[in-house]
Order: sequence, then structure tokens, then C-alpha cells
Amino acid sequence: MTFHKIKKHTKKLNYAMEKISKVLIIGAGKAGKLLLDELKNPEYRNYRILGFIDDDVKKIDTVIENIRVLGNTNQIPEIVKKGQVNLCIIAIPSIKGEKINRILNIIQKTQSDFMIVPPIFENLKINSIAKPRKIEVDDLLRSPTENVLTEKAMKKLQNNVFLVTGAAGSIGSEICNQLASCSPKRIIGLDKAETPLFEISNSMKEDYPDVDFVPILCNIKEKENLQDITNQSKPDIIYHCAAFKHVGLMENFPLECVKNNIEGSINLINAANKSKVERFVFVSTDKAVYPTSVMGMSKRIIEKYILSENDAYTKFMVVRFGNVIESNGSVIPIFKKQIEKGGPILLTDERMERYFMTIAEAAQLVIQASIFGSGGELFVLDMGEPYKIKNIIDRLLQLYSLDKDDIEIKIIGKRKGEKLSEKLFYEFEGPAHSQHNRILKCQYENYSFPENFRQIVEEFSINVKDLNKEEIRDNLENLVA
Repeated sequence: MTFHKIKKHTKKLNYAMEKISKVLIIGAGKAGKLLLDELKNPEYRNYRILGFIDDDVKKIDTVIENIRVLGNTNQIPEIVKKGQVNLCIIAIPSIKGEKINRILNIIQKTQSDFMIVPPIFENLKINSIAKPRKIEVDDLLRSPTENVLTEKAMKKLQNNVFLVTGAAGSIGSEICNQLASCSPKRIIGLDKAETPLFEISNSMKEDYPDVDFVPILCNIKEKENLQDITNQSKPDIIYHCAAFKHVGLMENFPLECVKNNIEGSINLINAANKSKVERFVFVSTDKAVYPTSVMGMSKRIIEKYILSENDAYTKFMVVRFGNVIESNGSVIPIFKKQIEKGGPILLTDERMERYFMTIAEAAQLVIQASIFGSGGELFVLDMGEPYKIKNIIDRLLQLYSLDKDDIEIKIIGKRKGEKLSEKLFYEFEGPAHSQHNRILKCQYENYSFPENFRQIVEEFSINVKDLNKEEIRDNLENLVA
């Protein structure tokens, strides 16, 4: 029975265009009006807008372009039943996750399907609205939304040349998308994964035909090749996203982690400085704070390597954040696959919790920080409170219209290198708000580094091939301490 319920959920939105005729728009504000205009396009020819829903009592019974505001969200079930509504679309881009949960619970009392207009930060175009899409778990985890990337920052990015490493990954590809909205001179997307790079290149050409996107197949471990690329392309800003990130896998392959995450990063840092690149942003992770994993230690070492630089042409900075919802290989897509197979859902520990943010927020944070950073800073996004992983599973089950008793949740235990919870800062970092209210800046003067730290790191990354796994971990721990 559970399997059939899951299959029904995953299929029903695929044929929405043919089946859906009557639509309720939830939200009679600016976004609701823009959505009404969007639904007049030919691709939505089978949609008939029955009315608006809004909790503002002043809007009830008012008319927007011949469409009436029929009632508030508590009245959705009776309005859906009376009008035989097939689809409810939430059109409140700045809405909090808690309110989306409340509205979704009401809609799920009916037989209506549901969709949502993406949050504001997913659409940088003024006076336009992104196409409605199905509700995802990141919508249910939303904090109050606003654009991280300001209009002033976007103007500063115009006519610049950008180099993005890991351009085919979740964060790298979204940075490319966000930069493409800023009228760049050129975007160079560098990645070692051939097929994903091919796919991001095609999607950029399709979505941004006027943007000069140049895909480059390259491994950041190739020192000479990297130097040639930065010399020839002359980027104004480098966004360094390329890294091995899977904690469990890197525990088994510490040599590859060091060669890629440490040596590869050093190669790119040196290439940027020699080519006189103006700005360089290193994408880091909360796993670099008091790290217990090989991956986290590799990231922390490059944080320290960058922050210990005091005599460089390039302005180097670090951006640190927590987990990214729906990123490649992250826990939520894994949970989805487990649910769609009928279970079990594998949970390491019911106490496990993590900070979460959306891919779009993460990308805009990285870009925004690259604008007002003057070099030597460590920026962190104000991510609010962490979420229990168990609660996220509950939200996913809600989206699949499943009850807790419909599918098995199996506790498998914490894996090597994992922590029950992560921290965003070291105690001594003294974070304070920067020029942007969503971005925190750690106090640089609180850092102290061993003498010749950079030289020690460079020698370790070269000689690591001669060490066994235990010796590699010992060296990583010493460099992090």
C-alpha cells in the first residue's frame, strides 16, 4: 500500500498540465498578481483561475483583474470543494517555512495538488516572477527570505570575468546562474567531471544565451594547467567551490582528500596571485569548525592557509556555511530515494542536527562576500537555528502525503568522522555583523598562526603520498590544532 501511495505522489504532478483546470492562488499581493499574469501565457492554457486566497481581511471580496479574493487560508477546504479546485499555488515569496507548513496541512485535507512560487532570492529579475514549481522540503525549512545579493553588488559585477571551480556541482553551478543575471563579460566554468560540465554548459547556453560561458575540463591538481588558465583568461574574481566533500568517503581515502582539497586549493591560490587576480573566494564548511573528519580538517587547513597570507596582490577571503538543502549527495535527496523505494529511511541518530540553507542563498552569500571583502576575512551566513534531521524526515513524509507508520525509519548509528551537531564558529572568532545583515564577519585579529605555517602545509601536501592513513590523519590534526 505504501509503495502505491508513493508512486501516486511522484507521478501526479508530471501530468498536471493535462489534468488541472481550476486553480486557487494563495496570496493576493504583488507576487499573486504577477503569477496571474504569468498564467496567461500559452503554456498554461489549460489553467482556469478560480480565485485568490488571502489572510488580510481588507482584501477579502476585492477583485484583481476580474478575479475575486474568495476567503482566507482557513477556508481553503470549503472553497476547494465548492469550486472543484485541482491545484493550489502559494504565491507569497517571502513566506516563512512555518506558515508554508500550516497552509500545506490545510491543502492536504483536500484532494487538490499544490505548488509554490519560488522565494524572492531565486529570481533576481525585477517585476517578474519565477515559474511555479512543486513544493520541496527547503520551502518547509525556510527562514524569512530576502535577497542576500543586493542590487548595488550586482551592478559592481557587470562586465567582469569570473572563474568558478567546481562549476558543475551544486554550489558552483548556482553561482554561475546567479552571476549570469549580473551582465558579466565572461564566466569560465572549470570542472574535472566531463558529463556534468557538458550539462551545465548546455543549460547556461539555453537559459542565458547572451552570456559568454566557457567550460574548461581541468583537475585542480594540475598546477601548470591551472596557471595557464588564469594567465590566459585573466579573471577578475575566482570562486573556488571544487572539493571532495563526503565525510565517510574521505575517511577511507585521506590521500585523495589531501591531494584534491589541500594541494589543489594551494595550486589555485598561487595561480591566482601570480596572475594578479583581483579577488579570490574560498568556499568552506561548518565541518571545518573543531573538525573531527578528514574532510573537515582539509577545509580548515585551507581556511588557515588563506587567512595567514599577509603579502599578496589578490584579495583572499573565506566564506563558511552549513549544509545546503538538495545539493548533490546531500542527505535530503538520499532520503527521497529511500522513501520512493518504500523504505527503510536510514537515520544515523535521532539526536543528529545540522544547519541548513538553500543553494540559492549559499551562492548569493558567496557572491555578495566577494564584493565587499577587502582581503583576509572569514564570512559566515547567519543561518538561524539548526534542524533535527528527524524533523526533516517528518517534513519529507508530509510532502509525500505519508504518515510515520507508512514507512520504516531505521537507526544505523553515527559514522566515523561525524558529529551529532556542527558549530559555525570557533569560540575565539568573535563573529559580528558585516555591511550586510545576513553575513557575519569573524574578527581577523583573533587569529594566530605557527611560524612558516604555509610552508609546512605545502610540504605536507607534496609528501603526503609517502604516508599511510594513520600518519595522514595525525598530520592533519597537527595542522588544524
